[in-house]
Amino acid sequence: MKKILITGSTGFIGNSLVNFFLSKKYDVFAISRKNISNSKIQFIKVNIFDHKKINKIIKKIKPDYLIHLAWEADPKKYLNSKNNFQWLHSSLNLYLNFCKHGGKRALITGSCAEYDFNKFFLKEDFIKKKNYSRYSLCKETFLNHAFKISKIYNSQLLWARLFWIYGLNQKKGRLIPDLIKSAKNNKKIYLKNPNFFINLLNVYDVSVALFKAFQSQLNGIINIADKKNIKVIDIANKCKQIFNNVNLKYVLKKKQNSKPYHVELRKLNLLNFKKFYTLEKGLKKFL
Repeated sequence: MKKILITGSTGFIGNSLVNFFLSKKYDVFAISRKNISNSKIQFIKVNIFDHKKINKIIKKIKPDYLIHLAWEADPKKYLNSKNNFQWLHSSLNLYLNFCKHGGKRALITGSCAEYDFNKFFLKEDFIKKKNYSRYSLCKETFLNHAFKISKIYNSQLLWARLFWIYGLNQKKGRLIPDLIKSAKNNKKIYLKNPNFFINLLNVYDVSVALFKAFQSQLNGIINIADKKNIKVIDIANKCKQIFNNVNLKYVLKKKQNSKPYHVELRKLNLLNFKKFYTLEKGLKKFL
């Protein structure tokens, strides 16, 4: 049985994605900072920042595959947190040792934050921006070095750029959980960027796309996104329609408007991916 090592398996995306690998009878190992007992997954308690322990674990397991989902994710802190640099170094250590010990294929999640949204076409390619957050800088740096490592060790690498995601069990501080909280508590919610365009998928659809991509022969950069963008205010109004009592109050500023953009989905289309959840269907799961 093929061995697969997963980071972030208990996170928002990982919780959904890991079930697809269990259904295909992989021998699943997962890194976690906590002691977790699971009959189907072999959890290993270790901090990914502890490079020596990570190296020993990989040397012992010799995983065939790697799924690296874990990263700084606090909605209020992640963009400019200094922890991004620690995540960069630890992710490179993880991937390098995976390749050194015979790793065949890795799926690593990138982010739409790597893109310059002033450009209309968001291409599945390497990017150079003018203005970086610490998060986007570290993600791009990781991408560039990881591809060089993959070539040295002749290992396959798939870099999946994720856009905006929603779904059950998403942490507060994100748009839709906060809208739903507003509805349940009958309190006003302030939208600072109501005319901002985002590209939104349900976490289940993201997991399906990631699994299909991993199982395919595709390599390189792939965008995991919807065919159409949607304005924040339209999402809020849809929540208002479904949950009835969302009290919206939003601040309009010209500089906060954004232009429509097109996400390249050439590789995702090769997988014949079709989303299961419309926004309305996804939101009704919260009822």
